[in-house]
Amino acid sequence: MNLTQQLAEQSQQLRELWTALVGQHLPTEQQFRIWLSMFDAATVKKAVERTAIWSMKTPGKTIEDHIRYASGVMANSKRDAAASFDGRKAVSRG
Repeated sequence: MNLTQQLAEQSQQLRELWTALVGQHLPTEQQFRIWLSMFDAATVKKAVERTAIWSMKTPGKTIEDHIRYASGVMANSKRDAAASFDGRKAVSRG
């Protein structure tokens, strides 16, 4: 399976997860492909799950709000992973 096919398959699975958990404000196929080009599928999946919880707690939000929230979760996950890695490097030098 080539990279384009892999992205298409992962994107479709994540769109189905979004529909099942969030149920509304489905981002475009292109948005999921952008996320998958920036983050691994597990990070995007975690963001979809957290967005579903946020969406239930804060009704009345727009699709743009949902996309921003999910993107923020992904960015924070990446930042937290980098900080954790830097912390492990510092401890090992210590």
